[in-house]
Amino acid sequence: YWVAFGPHGARTPLTGPGHSVKVIFGTVATVGASGALFLWMRSKGNERPVTVTKEWQEASNEYARVNKINPISGVASEGYKGSGFVSISKN
Repeated sequence: YWVAFGPHGARTPLTGPGHSVKVIFGTVATVGASGALFLWMRSKGNERPVTVTKEWQEASNEYARVNKINPISGVASEGYKGSGFVSISKN
């Protein structure tokens, strides 16, 4: 049967000649298009929100201490040595 009719049905090869080139080109094109879309969106975006400034984050730490937010393991706990809500370095 195989000799008479050749590869068909479940025996048909999934890839043909030049398939790997198509896959590589498609992958590079997709990554390139998504990178271009990302850069375009970043260029059209607004400035950073005020809530990501160091002063705002330090004020959030003070607010957490005053209002005793998470007194067991957070900023308001005794002997807390972490940075709290501050995620921006001093540089």
